[in-house]
Amino acid sequence: MIQSRGLMMVALWCLTSCATTVHRSSSGNAEGAQVSQNTNASKPHAAPFWAPWRIFSSKKTPPPPKAFALQEVGTIQSVSADGSYVIVQLAPGTLVHTGDTLIITSKDHAPSRLKAAEVQPPCFAAEVEEGSVATGEIVKR
Repeated sequence: MIQSRGLMMVALWCLTSCATTVHRSSSGNAEGAQVSQNTNASKPHAAPFWAPWRIFSSKKTPPPPKAFALQEVGTIQSVSADGSYVIVQLAPGTLVHTGDTLIITSKDHAPSRLKAAEVQPPCFAAEVEEGSVATGEIVKR
């Protein structure tokens, strides 16, 4: 890649900035070389010098957004008989809005997902969207 970039730069330099031409003798050696002025050399260049390395310059992309740590929302106080709803007691200083998606991580089972249904501090009801839950587990967002 570096060699091809160098060759491209040399070729572009020769095409854009050479104002003189060298004529070699019929034998092919440089002893009988004559230098003549190019007729276009007296004219100013139509376009400013173009830097070929700008093609390969990479655009800076913004860094990816940082992930935040999971925040504890509360603990599960009770689970419905069919396991579709739970009652969660809010942790001090936290607030949940209706429709918020919450998760439960546990060593015993795969992560579960809840959706807040009705909020009345200090507790709220949540629908179990995915997974299984048990009382005493910590709910996070």
